[in-house]
Formats: sequence, C-alpha cells, structure tokens
Amino acid sequence: MRVKSVVIVEDEKWILKGIEQLFKWEKFGFSVIHSTTSPNDAFEFIKQHGTDVLFVDVKMREMTGFELVLKLNKNHSIYAQVLSLHQDS
Repeated sequence: MRVKSVVIVEDEKWILKGIEQLFKWEKFGFSVIHSTTSPNDAFEFIKQHGTDVLFVDVKMREMTGFELVLKLNKNHSIYAQVLSLHQDS
C-alpha cells in the first residue's frame, strides 16, 4: 500500500502542533510531509511537491481554507479536509 502524503495548514501554531500529534499518521498509511501556519506557503509547497491530502483551517488571516482549496484545484487534484474550531452562529 502506498503511503499518502499530507499537508496541514493552520494559522494557530499550538493547534497546528496538536493536529500533527493527534493521529498516528503512519499507522493509517499517511505521512505528514509539510505543516505550516501560512496558506501561501502551503500553496507554494504543494505547487512544487504535490500532496494527496490537505488538512486546512477554514478561517485564516491570509486567505480562507476554501480559497486555498479553490486556488489549488485549478492545477492539482487533491483531497481536502477543511477544519474549524470556530463557534460562529
């Protein structure tokens, strides 16, 4: 079975570290190849290296997770999981 690559984008450093450590990624066939607090950094990384799966926060300062996914989907085919810890009503 091929290991699936994962990129994680979360603008809060402490949450990013928590997501990285939350799962036993390798046990489920995944490898975190990049994690960042910057959606622009993630975009450039994925443009150059690609990824199978993107975990991205919905609300970030530079751009939303949805904007990043739409920007990436113009040239890359990836599975994206958008995360939110916000309790907006």
